[in-house]
Amino acid sequence: VQTMPRQGVFTMTCRRRGRCHITASRVQSAHTMGLSVVIPVGTAHERPGEAGFAHLSEHLMHQHARDHLGERVEDQIVRVGGISNAQTYPFHTEYSFVIPAPAEAEIPNWIDRAIARVAPPRITSVDIECEGRIIRQEVARRMSTSPTAGFPWIDALGVLSTDFGLRHNGFSDLADIEAA
Repeated sequence: VQTMPRQGVFTMTCRRRGRCHITASRVQSAHTMGLSVVIPVGTAHERPGEAGFAHLSEHLMHQHARDHLGERVEDQIVRVGGISNAQTYPFHTEYSFVIPAPAEAEIPNWIDRAIARVAPPRITSVDIECEGRIIRQEVARRMSTSPTAGFPWIDALGVLSTDFGLRHNGFSDLADIEAA
């Protein structure tokens, strides 16, 4: 782990769980701390037959991550009054949360919880089905209510490349997941 402090911002490269980057930012005036874990894997890394798996993995890891005691990370974030989000992009996936600023001694525990987000979760087929339904609802909502819903952002990279990873719709094409 490498740490580079910069006015309340700690950036680390985590090698314990593979390649991931962690940024922890404590904002004194707002009395909050934000943590973000970024892994360099996204929809552009999918191959034929895998469309949508990066997005599904993001959902499963976000909802089912557990700390070293087995407690869901999401439950701990909500319990202290925090909020969290996860997003899949073509070249990376990120998991972020903001919590009320913890005591200095608690910061390492919250960093460990952030790292837990990139550990393989224990999941069941029911979990996979549930997250698949949530993704379908998320996609339907975004495609019908977003001011940019008609903008071809999903297809924009595909115009520039013949590579499957860039040409397919890794955000909302669930056919490969449903076939698996």
